Amino acid sequence: MALTGRESAYRFTEETLVRFRYHGLSKAGKGVILRYLVKMTGKSPPQVQRLVRQHRETGRVRDRRGVPACAFARRYTKADAGLLAEVDALLGQRCGHATRAVMRRMYEEYGDQRFKRLATISNGHF
Repeated sequence: MALTGRESAYRFTEETLVRFRYHGLSKAGKGVILRYLVKMTGKSPPQVQRLVRQHRETGRVRDRRGVPACAFARRYTKADAGLLAEVDALLGQRCGHATRAVMRRMYEEYGDQRFKRLATISNGHF
């Protein structure tokens, strides 16, 4: 029986750690609680250990995904992805090198501004 939803799993984890006074238990007792949390929350053992460490350091278990430590700036927009898909469909899904060459030529030789960012795309972005 795994809890549904991240917030309910985190709340359950925090309540369980406080209820059983996890940090004061013996090593064997901590192992039992960890296995119980894995079973009840549906989280992996490493994830439960990270939550326990977070509780030990801050006294709370919270979802920290809402505030990224260092978010990367987006280089390509959704419009770029749509344009790439359109080119790919028109060309019949050629190899990445050929697709890159077409997009570079569309910008450099024909001056199509829609291809400005895609003119320098790497194969890794496909």
